[in-house]
Parts: sequence; structure tokens; C-alpha cells
Amino acid sequence: MSSASESEASCALSKEFRWILEQESLRALQNVKEILVECSRRFPLHLTLENRGIDNLVKPDKFIISNVFESGQTNIKGMVTLLGDNICDADVNLRIPAVKGQHGAGLMRTIIQPDNCWKLQQLQDAGNFLSKALVEVNRRLDMGGFTSGKEAVSLLNTLISSLNEARMSIVVPKRKTIEELRRSINTKSLNPPLPAEVAVSFYVHATKLVFALYHVSHSSRKLEITDRFQAEVSVPWFSDVIVMFTAALQHCQQLKDKVTVFSQYKDCPGDKLSPHEPASTAEREVILV
Repeated sequence: MSSASESEASCALSKEFRWILEQESLRALQNVKEILVECSRRFPLHLTLENRGIDNLVKPDKFIISNVFESGQTNIKGMVTLLGDNICDADVNLRIPAVKGQHGAGLMRTIIQPDNCWKLQQLQDAGNFLSKALVEVNRRLDMGGFTSGKEAVSLLNTLISSLNEARMSIVVPKRKTIEELRRSINTKSLNPPLPAEVAVSFYVHATKLVFALYHVSHSSRKLEITDRFQAEVSVPWFSDVIVMFTAALQHCQQLKDKVTVFSQYKDCPGDKLSPHEPASTAEREVILV
């Protein structure tokens, strides 16, 4: 290729790169913002939404939870009300199989009342990461386009990390030990309290709200699970937010891919990415499960 042709190609690359940094990036971030604002309407982010005149969609949702075996017997049956990231009302009947030498067996009932809610930490975490991503997007849109690829990639890595954390908070519940469940502050919302041989938990697993019931026994100074039962119910807005987190992640990743492809060319003026400073493997990948 002649020197003139190389110069022309370099000039075209530079113009395209500047367009991506100064215009395309803002269009993409505006799309991300619109998705996240719509997503935030499902969370109790009151200050964020009120400051922008956006209606919040958080409302009480009532669900029937039960597990029915082929025999027709149920171990869990009740009504649960979900309000944002709280179980604000519940009335649950439990049946525990009898175990010789233990008293925590038979039929029992416990309730949760609005003045002492069960907090779903997973949804609180997802809302916090969502809020963080919104702040970053709004700040960048106020500042205008990027001046370098490195600056763009740095922000996009921050957004991708926050959105991945938000999504994973809902999709993958954190495992807890029986001791952690028994010591949880949420157990104080149960009235009457459950026997020492019984532990329960509400948690989110992707699109479902799950209620788990554990029957435990003491063996060699350790707690062992003798029975485990669970009931689950699909929550429509869980599915909505997972889809929106995924869409926002894809927009961020697509923009990042456009920016990082120019790291192959060291003649793009104003950029600080070069073939000698490639994005790390962790920066190039987005986890979508």
C-alpha cells in the first residue's frame, strides 16, 4: 500500500473512532439509561425516581405458596405478600415430619406482619448496583462524549461490573449455612417464633421467589439437616428486570467492542489504547448466565 493510501486509511479510521467516542457512545449510553430507568421502576429507589419525575411501579403482590406431593400431602402452604424488596405480609402453615426425641414436629403456623418485614437482601443488593450504574451513566451523559478509548473502556468496565453484580444478585442466590439462617435478623419477623429444630428462608432464584423449610437435628455437636422442603412461585417482575439487566449489559459490551477494536491501530489520534496495552481478559468478557 502506498504512503498516500496508508495516510487516507489512517485518516478514515481516526474519523470513525472520533465519531464512536463523541457521538455513538452517547447514543448507546442513552439507550442504556432508558433501559435502567425502566428497570428502576420495579425497585424502591424512591429518591432516584422522584428526582426525575418517574412513576414507581412497586406495589404489593400477593402469592399463594405450597408444595404438594403425589400423595396430596403438603408441607408448606400459605399466602405471601411481596412489596419491593420486602416480604411485608405472610401467613404460612408448616408440617414437620416427626423425629423421635425431638419436639419440633407436627403442624405449626407462623406469620409476618407489615410492621416487621422480612427483607430480601438479594433484591436490595440488585437495587443498589442498579442505582450505582444509573449514577455513572447520568454523570457521563452530562459530561458529553469521550476523549479517548481508555476513558470509554474504563467507564464501560465499571458499568458492566455493576450490571453483572445486579443481575447475578437475582439469578444466583448466595448459599447460607443453617447457623446463618437461624441467626438471621429476619427470623425476628416470624410470629410466633419457630422451634429450634426448624429453620426457614425466603430467597430469590432467577424468576422465582422461594420459601425453604429445614428440619434440623443435633449430631456430635453439629447441626444436620434431616428434611428439606421448598415451595416456589414465579414473580413476573423478576423476569422483567433480568431481561433489562441483560439488555443493558449487551449495549455496554457492544460499545466496548467497538472501542477496543481500535486498540489494534496505534495511529488513532487522541487514544491511549495501543497494541502494546490491550484490554485484559477480564475486561473483554461479560458473564451472562
